Amino acid sequence: MGGQKGHAGVGFVILLATLVVFLFFPLYAVLFEKAYGRIVQTVIQQQVHSSMRESIKGIEWEAFSQQEVTYSAQLRSRLEKALQDNMRLGPDMYPQTTSIADDQVIIEDLDLFDSAKVPWTDLKGVKHTRPGMAVTLIVPIQPHFYNSQVTPEGRDTIDLKVYQVYTLPVNR
Repeated sequence: MGGQKGHAGVGFVILLATLVVFLFFPLYAVLFEKAYGRIVQTVIQQQVHSSMRESIKGIEWEAFSQQEVTYSAQLRSRLEKALQDNMRLGPDMYPQTTSIADDQVIIEDLDLFDSAKVPWTDLKGVKHTRPGMAVTLIVPIQPHFYNSQVTPEGRDTIDLKVYQVYTLPVNR
Protein backbone atom coordinates (compact mmCIF):
# COMPACT_ATOMS: atom_id res chain seq x y z
CA MET A 1 0.00 0.00 0.00
CA GLY A 2 2.84 2.38 0.82
CA GLY A 3 4.16 2.03 -2.74
CA GLN A 4 0.91 3.28 -4.25
CA LYS A 5 1.02 6.44 -2.16
CA GLY A 6 4.48 7.24 -3.52
CA HIS A 7 3.22 6.91 -7.09
CA ALA A 8 0.30 9.20 -6.36
CA GLY A 9 2.73 11.85 -5.07
CA VAL A 10 4.82 11.62 -8.24
CA GLY A 11 1.66 11.90 -10.35
CA PHE A 12 0.58 14.99 -8.43
CA VAL A 13 3.99 16.62 -8.96
CA ILE A 14 3.84 15.85 -12.69
CA LEU A 15 0.29 17.27 -12.90
CA LEU A 16 1.35 20.40 -11.02
CA ALA A 17 4.42 20.89 -13.25
CA THR A 18 2.27 20.46 -16.34
CA LEU A 19 -0.19 23.08 -15.11
CA VAL A 20 2.60 25.53 -14.36
CA VAL A 21 4.32 25.07 -17.71
CA PHE A 22 1.29 24.88 -20.01
CA LEU A 23 -1.28 27.03 -18.20
CA PHE A 24 0.17 29.45 -15.69
CA PHE A 25 3.24 30.59 -17.61
CA PRO A 26 1.35 31.35 -20.87
CA LEU A 27 -1.39 33.11 -18.87
CA TYR A 28 1.22 35.18 -17.04
CA ALA A 29 2.93 36.02 -20.34
CA VAL A 30 -0.31 37.27 -21.91
CA LEU A 31 -1.21 39.35 -18.86
CA PHE A 32 2.32 40.76 -18.66
CA GLU A 33 2.31 41.75 -22.35
CA LYS A 34 -1.06 43.52 -21.97
CA ALA A 35 0.08 45.41 -18.88
CA TYR A 36 3.43 46.27 -20.48
CA GLY A 37 1.66 47.48 -23.65
CA ARG A 38 -0.59 49.81 -21.65
CA ILE A 39 2.33 51.22 -19.69
CA VAL A 40 4.35 51.79 -22.87
CA GLN A 41 1.38 53.48 -24.54
CA THR A 42 0.90 55.81 -21.56
CA VAL A 43 4.58 56.74 -21.48
CA ILE A 44 4.62 57.37 -25.24
CA GLN A 45 1.48 59.53 -25.03
CA GLN A 46 3.11 61.63 -22.29
CA GLN A 47 6.27 62.01 -24.36
CA VAL A 48 4.28 62.99 -27.46
CA HIS A 49 2.16 65.49 -25.50
CA SER A 50 5.29 67.09 -24.07
CA SER A 51 6.86 67.19 -27.55
CA MET A 52 3.76 68.83 -29.01
CA ARG A 53 3.78 71.47 -26.27
CA GLU A 54 7.48 72.18 -26.91
CA SER A 55 7.07 72.34 -30.70
CA ILE A 56 4.24 74.86 -30.56
CA LYS A 57 6.25 77.44 -28.57
CA GLY A 58 7.17 80.55 -30.52
CA ILE A 59 4.61 80.16 -33.29
CA GLU A 60 2.63 83.30 -33.95
CA TRP A 61 -0.87 81.94 -34.42
CA GLU A 62 -2.23 85.20 -35.84
CA ALA A 63 0.09 84.88 -38.83
CA PHE A 64 -0.41 81.13 -39.04
CA SER A 65 -3.39 81.25 -41.43
CA GLN A 66 -1.53 83.46 -43.92
CA GLN A 67 1.58 81.26 -44.08
CA GLU A 68 0.14 77.79 -43.60
CA VAL A 69 2.71 75.91 -45.66
CA THR A 70 5.68 77.58 -43.96
CA TYR A 71 4.29 77.01 -40.50
CA SER A 72 3.37 73.42 -41.30
CA ALA A 73 6.95 72.63 -42.33
CA GLN A 74 8.34 74.60 -39.39
CA LEU A 75 6.05 72.88 -36.91
CA ARG A 76 6.83 69.42 -38.32
CA SER A 77 10.55 70.12 -37.97
CA ARG A 78 10.07 71.37 -34.40
CA LEU A 79 7.93 68.35 -33.52
CA GLU A 80 10.56 65.94 -34.90
CA LYS A 81 13.28 67.67 -32.84
CA ALA A 82 11.15 67.58 -29.67
CA LEU A 83 10.28 63.90 -30.25
CA GLN A 84 13.97 63.11 -30.73
CA ASP A 85 14.74 64.73 -27.38
CA ASN A 86 11.80 63.33 -25.41
CA MET A 87 11.72 59.81 -26.87
CA ARG A 88 15.52 59.49 -27.14
CA LEU A 89 15.59 59.13 -30.91
CA GLY A 90 18.42 59.83 -33.32
CA PRO A 91 18.19 62.44 -36.11
CA ASP A 92 16.72 59.81 -38.45
CA MET A 93 13.99 58.98 -35.85
CA TYR A 94 15.58 55.59 -35.08
CA PRO A 95 15.79 54.81 -31.35
CA GLN A 96 18.89 55.22 -29.24
CA THR A 97 19.74 52.51 -26.70
CA THR A 98 17.61 54.07 -23.92
CA SER A 99 14.53 54.74 -26.06
CA ILE A 100 11.16 53.13 -25.42
CA ALA A 101 10.72 52.59 -29.17
CA ASP A 102 12.29 49.53 -30.81
CA ASP A 103 12.50 50.74 -34.43
CA GLN A 104 12.05 53.91 -36.49
CA VAL A 105 9.25 56.20 -35.26
CA ILE A 106 7.10 57.56 -38.09
CA ILE A 107 4.99 60.73 -38.02
CA GLU A 108 2.07 59.42 -40.04
CA ASP A 109 -0.11 62.52 -39.89
CA LEU A 110 0.19 66.06 -38.55
CA ASP A 111 -2.85 68.36 -38.69
CA LEU A 112 -2.77 72.01 -37.69
CA PHE A 113 -5.92 73.92 -36.76
CA ASP A 114 -5.59 77.71 -36.67
CA SER A 115 -8.27 80.27 -35.71
CA ALA A 116 -9.86 80.04 -39.16
CA LYS A 117 -10.46 76.29 -38.72
CA VAL A 118 -12.01 76.56 -35.23
CA PRO A 119 -14.18 74.78 -34.16
CA TRP A 120 -12.67 71.49 -35.30
CA THR A 121 -13.32 67.84 -34.54
CA ASP A 122 -10.52 65.34 -33.97
CA LEU A 123 -10.44 61.72 -35.15
CA LYS A 124 -12.00 60.53 -31.87
CA GLY A 125 -15.01 62.78 -32.46
CA VAL A 126 -14.16 65.37 -29.79
CA LYS A 127 -15.01 68.95 -30.75
CA HIS A 128 -12.36 71.59 -29.95
CA THR A 129 -13.00 75.33 -29.75
CA ARG A 130 -9.36 76.44 -29.53
CA PRO A 131 -6.56 76.35 -32.13
CA GLY A 132 -4.34 73.31 -31.87
CA MET A 133 -2.76 70.35 -33.55
CA ALA A 134 -3.26 66.62 -33.87
CA VAL A 135 -0.54 64.07 -34.60
CA THR A 136 -0.57 60.36 -35.39
CA LEU A 137 2.64 58.43 -34.74
CA ILE A 138 3.61 54.85 -35.44
CA VAL A 139 5.92 53.54 -32.72
CA PRO A 140 7.29 50.00 -33.15
CA ILE A 141 7.36 47.98 -29.91
CA GLN A 142 8.92 44.56 -29.47
CA PRO A 143 6.94 42.02 -27.41
CA HIS A 144 8.81 40.05 -24.73
CA PHE A 145 7.04 36.67 -24.88
CA TYR A 146 5.83 34.62 -27.85
CA ASN A 147 7.44 37.05 -30.28
CA SER A 148 6.97 34.96 -33.42
CA GLN A 149 3.29 34.24 -32.67
CA VAL A 150 2.37 37.87 -31.96
CA THR A 151 4.29 39.87 -34.57
CA PRO A 152 3.47 40.06 -38.29
CA GLU A 153 5.33 37.72 -40.64
CA GLY A 154 8.99 38.66 -40.99
CA ARG A 155 9.00 41.39 -38.32
CA ASP A 156 10.19 41.59 -34.71
CA THR A 157 7.94 44.47 -33.68
CA ILE A 158 4.30 45.46 -33.37
CA ASP A 159 3.33 48.94 -34.60
CA LEU A 160 1.70 50.93 -31.83
CA LYS A 161 -0.37 53.73 -33.35
CA VAL A 162 -0.55 56.78 -31.08
CA TYR A 163 -2.99 59.63 -31.74
CA GLN A 164 -2.53 62.76 -29.64
CA VAL A 165 -4.28 66.14 -29.68
CA TYR A 166 -2.91 69.37 -28.24
CA THR A 167 -4.92 72.60 -28.07
CA LEU A 168 -3.59 75.99 -27.08
CA PRO A 169 -4.35 76.84 -23.47
CA VAL A 170 -6.77 79.69 -22.77
CA ASN A 171 -4.20 81.87 -21.02
CA ARG A 172 -1.60 81.73 -23.80
